[in-house]
Amino acid sequence: MKTESSDLPREEWDFAKVPGEELAACFAYEYARELTKQWPRLLQLLTIAKHYSKLPPKHPDGWKEVRIHRLLCRIFRRRFGDCPAFWFFPDTTWQDLEHKTRLESVEDLNFNRGLRESPSRRLKIRTLRELEPPNVKSIEGFAYLHELFSDEELDQTEYGFFAVDWNYPDPEIESAFKSWLKEQREERAKLGLIEIKHRKTSRGGFRDKLRRLGALRVLNHYPPEVLADLPIEVVDNPSWKLKVSAPYSYLPDLYEAAKKAQRLIVEIRASRPQKPIKGQSFRGI
Repeated sequence: MKTESSDLPREEWDFAKVPGEELAACFAYEYARELTKQWPRLLQLLTIAKHYSKLPPKHPDGWKEVRIHRLLCRIFRRRFGDCPAFWFFPDTTWQDLEHKTRLESVEDLNFNRGLRESPSRRLKIRTLRELEPPNVKSIEGFAYLHELFSDEELDQTEYGFFAVDWNYPDPEIESAFKSWLKEQREERAKLGLIEIKHRKTSRGGFRDKLRRLGALRVLNHYPPEVLADLPIEVVDNPSWKLKVSAPYSYLPDLYEAAKKAQRLIVEIRASRPQKPIKGQSFRGI
């Protein structure tokens, strides 16, 4: 139930000034942080981990900290392809982290998820060996991670299997791929899928997803009567002008963006580990 009426800290909802090179890591960190706040058992596990982290060296219960830390890493890695700096959850925002910590998170995420600018945006190929760290063992898992971190439109993206015989030299492998690519274009043409429409857009990208998350937090923080007054006319269309600082100006836009953010959080949470973790006591996670 909404009872808060004090101002929501700007760092919780305004990500406009986050540098472009930090957006992917900021997205993973803030959505993982929001997931933790909405998931009571995960928040409880994090609280227990922080308790054990304060134990003195060689304490008899020290092994519990290691086990819980591994469990947390697996939970976040399975959903984000990497472990955000979850030990700062749930109170510290990305923008309140030390600059060094943010840079380390950016470097780790870029290294582990291959998010650097490259032609791989057009063609994403990963071997089973490369997918071991994020524990991706299915087409569905690969598609989920690819779509989660993509800032491109994916309406024409297909997923499948591939096999490469490294006993052949690169020119022969490249020739085989070109032949396959030509065949696939012909098959798509038979299905009427002939249009090539690469549309570079910021819609649906990391900054847009973070803006939606900000809308969700604003909506959850303020009571309805604090958010807006009765409808006013704006360009002959009824709308509700917001009375509080927010990433959107009107209440309907805020609701729509918040709805999309919450839907994404639900999808992230639904991505479960492929198999139970040995010794795991939190069966609901």
